[in-house]
Amino acid sequence: MEFSIIDSKLFTSVFDNMKQFSDQTKIKIHPNGLHLQSIDDANVSIIDIHLKKEYFIDYNITKDIIYDFSLTDICKILKICAKSRLIHFIFDNNILKINATTNEQDIKKTFEINSIITKDTFIDLQKLRSTNLHNITIDSKNLQNIFTELFIFSDDVCIELKEKSLLFYTTNDTINTKYNISIDKINDTTLLSKYSLNYLSKFKFCSLFENTTLKLNSNTPLILTNTNEFIESNFILSPKIIDIE
Repeated sequence: MEFSIIDSKLFTSVFDNMKQFSDQTKIKIHPNGLHLQSIDDANVSIIDIHLKKEYFIDYNITKDIIYDFSLTDICKILKICAKSRLIHFIFDNNILKINATTNEQDIKKTFEINSIITKDTFIDLQKLRSTNLHNITIDSKNLQNIFTELFIFSDDVCIELKEKSLLFYTTNDTINTKYNISIDKINDTTLLSKYSLNYLSKFKFCSLFENTTLKLNSNTPLILTNTNEFIESNFILSPKIIDIE
């Protein structure tokens, strides 16, 4: 039960971003790839990631096993291994062995992590999805900049869809801000929801992708989806109560 990677940037970014929200993650290894899921400590957000087996240069997993891992431990090891030319992962019961070969004098580094094999199932994301979610695709870097800049002014952001505009706005005692993105008209839909900018600004993983799809509706969890040929990533964030004056 093992796999190997050469370019560790994407793999490392997965765990680094999860570590921003939680100390633990579940990893399901199965013949078609890896499924990772992490819930933040306040039970407000979920990070759910599928890495296809085609991402790995060698992939030899023959059965399904779910592990609980410390994100702190994995992130420390991956940081040390970041410049390695090859990283090899071997699963042996409840031990994960990570071998990394460097480019300098072919130094081989070996790490072993204790884990817990669990029968806990993953949260079914389909049960969290509203039947009427609207999908809007936005340039990822622009979206990340919006969340980062608005977080300077407020802890929360309202996202509103109306006519041909997607609006992001915040308010505080002295400053009102509004960012407007022009989009194609989506029927006669109007929606409004409020979310934590602390969470949205920390989820920088989406900036690794060209585009991000927002899946949203009024007062429902917001889903940020990123995909490429190797990965599907979903970040789900619960809405906040909108104060009505």
